[in-house]
Amino acid sequence: MKKIVITGGSGFVGSNILKHLLNKNLEITIILRKNSFIEKNIIKNCQVHYVDDIFHQDYDWWLNIFKEVDIVIHSAWYVKHGKYLMSEKNLECLYGSICMAIAASEAKVSSFVGLGTCFEYDFEYCDKILSIETPLNPKTPYSLSKVSLLNTLRTLQLTSKMNYCWCRIFYLYGEGEDKNRLMPYINQKLKNGETVFLTNGEKIRDYIHISEATKLIIEIALNKLYGEHNICSGKGKSIKEIAEVIAAKYDRNDLLKFGKKDANRFEPLKIIGSPSKIKYQ
Repeated sequence: MKKIVITGGSGFVGSNILKHLLNKNLEITIILRKNSFIEKNIIKNCQVHYVDDIFHQDYDWWLNIFKEVDIVIHSAWYVKHGKYLMSEKNLECLYGSICMAIAASEAKVSSFVGLGTCFEYDFEYCDKILSIETPLNPKTPYSLSKVSLLNTLRTLQLTSKMNYCWCRIFYLYGEGEDKNRLMPYINQKLKNGETVFLTNGEKIRDYIHISEATKLIIEIALNKLYGEHNICSGKGKSIKEIAEVIAAKYDRNDLLKFGKKDANRFEPLKIIGSPSKIKYQ
Protein backbone atom coordinates (compact mmCIF):
# COMPACT_ATOMS: atom_id res chain seq x y z
CA MET A 1 0.00 0.00 0.00
CA LYS A 2 1.38 3.40 -1.01
CA LYS A 3 2.01 5.89 1.77
CA ILE A 4 1.15 9.47 0.93
CA VAL A 5 1.50 12.72 2.90
CA ILE A 6 -0.71 15.74 2.17
CA THR A 7 -0.16 19.22 3.53
CA GLY A 8 -2.97 21.77 3.69
CA GLY A 9 -5.74 19.16 3.71
CA SER A 10 -8.34 21.60 5.01
CA GLY A 11 -7.84 24.21 2.27
CA PHE A 12 -9.85 24.73 -0.91
CA VAL A 13 -7.63 22.52 -3.05
CA GLY A 14 -6.30 20.19 -0.36
CA SER A 15 -9.71 19.22 1.02
CA ASN A 16 -10.97 18.35 -2.44
CA ILE A 17 -7.85 16.29 -3.14
CA LEU A 18 -8.49 14.36 0.06
CA LYS A 19 -12.11 13.62 -0.81
CA HIS A 20 -11.04 12.05 -4.09
CA LEU A 21 -8.23 10.07 -2.44
CA LEU A 22 -10.35 8.41 0.25
CA ASN A 23 -11.64 5.72 -2.12
CA LYS A 24 -8.10 4.78 -3.15
CA ASN A 25 -6.05 2.01 -1.55
CA LEU A 26 -3.64 4.36 0.22
CA GLU A 27 -2.22 5.04 3.66
CA ILE A 28 -2.80 8.78 4.03
CA THR A 29 -1.19 11.19 6.48
CA ILE A 30 -2.44 14.78 6.69
CA ILE A 31 -0.47 17.72 8.10
CA LEU A 32 -2.82 20.45 9.38
CA ARG A 33 -2.56 23.73 11.20
CA LYS A 34 -4.20 23.59 14.64
CA ASN A 35 -7.88 24.58 14.68
CA SER A 36 -8.27 23.73 10.98
CA PHE A 37 -11.72 22.42 10.13
CA ILE A 38 -11.87 19.03 8.48
CA GLU A 39 -14.73 16.58 8.09
CA LYS A 40 -14.90 13.77 10.67
CA ASN A 41 -15.12 10.99 8.08
CA ILE A 42 -11.78 12.16 6.66
CA ILE A 43 -10.07 12.16 10.06
CA LYS A 44 -11.34 8.62 10.73
CA ASN A 45 -9.69 7.34 7.57
CA CYS A 46 -6.36 9.17 7.82
CA GLN A 47 -3.53 9.80 10.23
CA VAL A 48 -3.53 13.48 11.19
CA HIS A 49 -0.71 15.62 12.60
CA TYR A 50 -1.68 19.05 13.95
CA VAL A 51 1.00 21.76 14.13
CA ASP A 52 1.11 25.45 15.05
CA ASP A 53 2.48 26.35 11.64
CA ILE A 54 3.26 23.94 8.79
CA PHE A 55 5.98 26.25 7.48
CA HIS A 56 7.84 26.49 10.80
CA GLN A 57 8.48 22.75 11.22
CA ASP A 58 12.17 21.90 11.13
CA TYR A 59 14.10 19.47 8.97
CA ASP A 60 14.24 16.68 11.59
CA TRP A 61 10.48 16.84 12.15
CA TRP A 62 9.80 16.43 8.44
CA LEU A 63 12.43 13.69 8.14
CA ASN A 64 10.49 11.67 10.73
CA ILE A 65 7.13 12.34 9.02
CA PHE A 66 8.47 11.19 5.65
CA LYS A 67 9.81 7.80 6.78
CA GLU A 68 8.75 5.15 4.24
CA VAL A 69 6.53 7.67 2.43
CA ASP A 70 6.19 7.25 -1.33
CA ILE A 71 4.43 10.48 -2.40
CA VAL A 72 4.09 13.99 -0.95
CA ILE A 73 1.34 16.32 -2.18
CA HIS A 74 2.14 19.81 -0.94
CA SER A 75 -1.03 21.91 -1.17
CA ALA A 76 -0.47 24.18 1.85
CA TRP A 77 0.31 27.87 1.18
CA TYR A 78 -0.81 31.33 2.26
CA VAL A 79 -3.78 32.15 0.00
CA LYS A 80 -5.76 34.85 1.82
CA HIS A 81 -8.10 36.31 -0.79
CA GLY A 82 -7.05 39.79 -1.92
CA LYS A 83 -3.71 39.63 -0.07
CA TYR A 84 -1.75 36.55 -1.08
CA LEU A 85 -0.23 37.86 -4.33
CA MET A 86 1.86 40.57 -2.65
CA SER A 87 2.18 39.21 0.89
CA GLU A 88 5.56 38.76 2.58
CA LYS A 89 4.11 35.53 4.03
CA ASN A 90 5.04 33.94 0.72
CA LEU A 91 8.66 33.98 1.89
CA GLU A 92 7.70 32.01 5.01
CA CYS A 93 5.87 29.50 2.81
CA LEU A 94 8.89 29.24 0.51
CA TYR A 95 11.40 28.75 3.33
CA GLY A 96 9.26 26.09 5.01
CA SER A 97 8.57 24.34 1.71
CA ILE A 98 12.26 24.14 0.80
CA CYS A 99 13.01 22.62 4.21
CA MET A 100 10.19 20.14 3.64
CA ALA A 101 11.41 19.21 0.15
CA ILE A 102 15.01 18.66 1.26
CA ALA A 103 13.81 16.40 4.09
CA ALA A 104 11.60 14.47 1.66
CA SER A 105 14.58 13.95 -0.62
CA GLU A 106 16.76 12.75 2.25
CA ALA A 107 13.99 10.39 3.43
CA LYS A 108 13.96 8.84 -0.06
CA VAL A 109 10.44 9.96 -0.96
CA SER A 110 10.09 9.00 -4.62
CA SER A 111 7.76 11.81 -5.74
CA PHE A 112 7.07 15.37 -4.55
CA VAL A 113 3.96 17.00 -6.01
CA GLY A 114 3.92 20.81 -5.86
CA LEU A 115 1.03 23.12 -6.74
CA GLY A 116 2.03 26.06 -8.88
CA THR A 117 0.13 28.90 -10.54
CA CYS A 118 -0.51 30.34 -13.99
CA PHE A 119 0.99 33.56 -12.57
CA GLU A 120 4.40 31.98 -13.08
CA TYR A 121 4.15 32.55 -16.83
CA ASP A 122 5.44 35.57 -18.74
CA PHE A 123 2.26 37.52 -19.37
CA GLU A 124 3.84 39.09 -22.46
CA TYR A 125 2.77 35.82 -24.14
CA CYS A 126 -0.84 36.00 -22.97
CA ASP A 127 -2.10 36.92 -26.43
CA LYS A 128 -1.42 33.23 -27.14
CA ILE A 129 -2.46 30.07 -25.31
CA LEU A 130 -0.13 29.42 -22.36
CA SER A 131 1.57 26.03 -22.62
CA ILE A 132 4.23 24.43 -20.46
CA GLU A 133 6.75 25.62 -23.07
CA THR A 134 5.77 29.27 -22.48
CA PRO A 135 8.62 31.15 -20.73
CA LEU A 136 8.25 31.95 -17.05
CA ASN A 137 8.52 35.47 -15.69
CA PRO A 138 6.91 35.75 -12.24
CA LYS A 139 6.21 39.31 -11.07
CA THR A 140 4.64 38.94 -7.61
CA PRO A 141 5.95 37.57 -4.29
CA TYR A 142 3.45 34.72 -4.68
CA SER A 143 4.54 33.63 -8.15
CA LEU A 144 8.23 34.30 -7.47
CA SER A 145 8.07 32.06 -4.40
CA LYS A 146 6.31 29.32 -6.33
CA VAL A 147 8.95 29.38 -9.08
CA SER A 148 11.70 29.34 -6.44
CA LEU A 149 10.21 26.17 -4.97
CA LEU A 150 9.95 24.67 -8.47
CA ASN A 151 13.65 25.40 -9.05
CA THR A 152 14.47 23.73 -5.72
CA LEU A 153 12.59 20.62 -6.85
CA ARG A 154 14.38 20.69 -10.20
CA THR A 155 17.71 20.81 -8.35
CA LEU A 156 16.77 17.97 -5.99
CA GLN A 157 15.74 15.82 -8.94
CA LEU A 158 19.25 16.23 -10.34
CA THR A 159 21.03 15.58 -7.06
CA SER A 160 18.88 12.84 -5.48
CA LYS A 161 16.45 10.07 -6.39
CA MET A 162 13.36 12.19 -5.69
CA ASN A 163 11.35 13.23 -8.75
CA TYR A 164 8.80 16.02 -8.89
CA CYS A 165 5.43 16.80 -10.43
CA TRP A 166 4.46 20.47 -10.77
CA CYS A 167 0.77 21.24 -11.25
CA ARG A 168 0.35 24.78 -12.54
CA ILE A 169 -3.22 25.69 -11.57
CA PHE A 170 -5.24 28.31 -13.44
CA TYR A 171 -8.57 29.72 -12.17
CA LEU A 172 -10.69 27.51 -9.90
CA TYR A 173 -14.31 27.54 -8.84
CA GLY A 174 -16.57 25.19 -6.91
CA GLU A 175 -17.20 23.67 -3.51
CA GLY A 176 -15.23 25.21 -0.66
CA GLU A 177 -13.96 28.38 -2.34
CA ASP A 178 -13.63 31.64 -0.42
CA LYS A 179 -16.89 33.60 -0.26
CA ASN A 180 -15.09 36.70 -1.58
CA ARG A 181 -13.96 35.05 -4.80
CA LEU A 182 -15.72 36.07 -8.00
CA MET A 183 -18.51 33.51 -8.34
CA PRO A 184 -19.52 33.18 -4.67
CA TYR A 185 -19.41 36.99 -4.36
CA ILE A 186 -21.77 37.47 -7.32
CA ASN A 187 -24.10 34.69 -6.21
CA GLN A 188 -24.42 35.97 -2.65
CA LYS A 189 -25.01 39.57 -3.70
CA LEU A 190 -27.69 38.63 -6.21
CA LYS A 191 -29.32 36.21 -3.77
CA ASN A 192 -29.64 39.12 -1.32
CA GLY A 193 -30.89 41.46 -4.03
CA GLU A 194 -27.81 43.66 -3.68
CA THR A 195 -25.81 45.56 -6.30
CA VAL A 196 -22.72 43.74 -7.64
CA PHE A 197 -19.76 46.04 -8.29
CA LEU A 198 -17.36 44.65 -10.89
CA THR A 199 -14.48 45.66 -13.16
CA ASN A 200 -15.32 46.42 -16.79
CA GLY A 201 -15.69 42.65 -17.28
CA GLU A 202 -13.53 42.46 -20.38
CA LYS A 203 -10.84 40.19 -18.97
CA ILE A 204 -10.93 36.61 -20.21
CA ARG A 205 -10.08 33.81 -17.82
CA ASP A 206 -9.63 30.04 -17.99
CA TYR A 207 -11.76 28.56 -15.19
CA ILE A 208 -11.81 24.87 -14.25
CA HIS A 209 -14.07 23.27 -11.63
CA ILE A 210 -12.26 22.25 -8.44
CA SER A 211 -13.44 18.65 -8.75
CA GLU A 212 -12.00 18.30 -12.26
CA ALA A 213 -8.77 20.04 -11.23
CA THR A 214 -8.17 17.81 -8.22
CA LYS A 215 -8.89 14.66 -10.22
CA LEU A 216 -6.15 15.71 -12.63
CA ILE A 217 -3.73 16.43 -9.78
CA ILE A 218 -4.42 13.01 -8.28
CA GLU A 219 -3.84 11.26 -11.62
CA ILE A 220 -0.53 13.10 -11.97
CA ALA A 221 0.49 12.24 -8.41
CA LEU A 222 -0.50 8.57 -8.25
CA ASN A 223 0.78 7.74 -11.72
CA LYS A 224 3.97 9.74 -11.14
CA LEU A 225 3.68 11.79 -14.29
CA TYR A 226 6.84 13.72 -13.61
CA GLY A 227 7.47 17.22 -14.87
CA GLU A 228 5.28 20.29 -15.27
CA HIS A 229 1.57 20.32 -16.10
CA ASN A 230 -1.17 22.87 -16.74
CA ILE A 231 -4.33 22.35 -14.73
CA CYS A 232 -6.90 24.27 -16.76
CA SER A 233 -9.86 23.88 -19.13
CA GLY A 234 -8.30 25.38 -22.25
CA LYS A 235 -11.38 27.58 -22.66
CA GLY A 236 -11.79 31.25 -21.86
CA LYS A 237 -14.78 33.29 -20.75
CA SER A 238 -14.94 36.98 -20.00
CA ILE A 239 -15.77 38.13 -16.48
CA LYS A 240 -18.83 39.82 -17.99
CA GLU A 241 -20.03 36.53 -19.51
CA ILE A 242 -19.55 34.71 -16.21
CA ALA A 243 -21.42 37.38 -14.26
CA GLU A 244 -24.30 37.49 -16.73
CA VAL A 245 -24.76 33.70 -16.65
CA ILE A 246 -25.05 33.84 -12.86
CA ALA A 247 -27.37 36.87 -12.98
CA ALA A 248 -29.68 35.04 -15.40
CA LYS A 249 -30.43 32.47 -12.69
CA TYR A 250 -31.85 35.25 -10.51
CA ASP A 251 -33.24 37.33 -13.39
CA ARG A 252 -31.28 40.28 -11.96
CA ASN A 253 -28.94 41.44 -14.69
CA ASP A 254 -29.87 44.98 -13.61
CA LEU A 255 -27.83 44.55 -10.41
CA LEU A 256 -24.55 44.03 -12.29
CA LYS A 257 -22.53 47.26 -12.33
CA PHE A 258 -19.46 46.97 -14.55
CA GLY A 259 -16.53 49.41 -14.41
CA LYS A 260 -17.04 50.14 -10.72
CA LYS A 261 -13.93 48.34 -9.44
CA ASP A 262 -10.27 48.66 -10.42
CA ALA A 263 -8.71 45.66 -12.16
CA ASN A 264 -5.60 43.98 -10.75
CA ARG A 265 -2.61 45.66 -12.43
CA PHE A 266 -0.62 42.41 -12.54
CA GLU A 267 -3.14 40.61 -14.71
CA PRO A 268 -3.34 40.80 -18.53
CA LEU A 269 -6.52 40.93 -20.59
CA LYS A 270 -6.45 37.22 -21.41
CA ILE A 271 -5.23 34.14 -19.51
CA ILE A 272 -6.01 30.82 -21.22
CA GLY A 273 -3.94 27.67 -20.80
CA SER A 274 -3.20 24.61 -22.88
CA PRO A 275 -4.32 21.69 -20.67
CA SER A 276 -1.89 18.87 -20.07
CA LYS A 277 -3.18 15.62 -21.55
CA ILE A 278 -3.91 13.40 -18.58
CA LYS A 279 -5.80 10.14 -18.98
CA TYR A 280 -7.81 8.87 -16.01
CA GLN A 281 -6.89 5.36 -14.89
